[in-house]
Amino acid sequence: MRHVAAIVLCLASALSACPVGADDGHYYPKVHGPPSGFIAGTLILYGQGMASGSISVREHGGKIVQFYIAKLPFRIDGEEVNCALTPRPPFYRREPEMCSRWPANVRVGVTHVRVPYWRGRRSGVPTLIAREFTVEK
Repeated sequence: MRHVAAIVLCLASALSACPVGADDGHYYPKVHGPPSGFIAGTLILYGQGMASGSISVREHGGKIVQFYIAKLPFRIDGEEVNCALTPRPPFYRREPEMCSRWPANVRVGVTHVRVPYWRGRRSGVPTLIAREFTVEK
């Protein structure tokens, strides 16, 4: 209830110091310990906003799994990425203003990845959480 009151107060006051981003597990689920599991498949979506985002992977059997990106920075093969708009077909060129760091070997819709994930809750909803993935060779 205090989260709702804080958000309403923030919206009503039109201040830029909103509580979004509080590390209380409500907006950003906490991730501790070893991953709950791993999912492998084709990266079909990567979206990064100001402080969070999501990725989707199509498993080899066709099932699509979506992951919430826990606190940034996100990592691909251990390297930090900073990319709100990933390189797109047909040329896969990176737009520097929207994507300052993105591996050249990662193409949305093409690249096979392995995602370690944690189970958590975001705003009370069960969520799979990812902080990184590796490219399957």
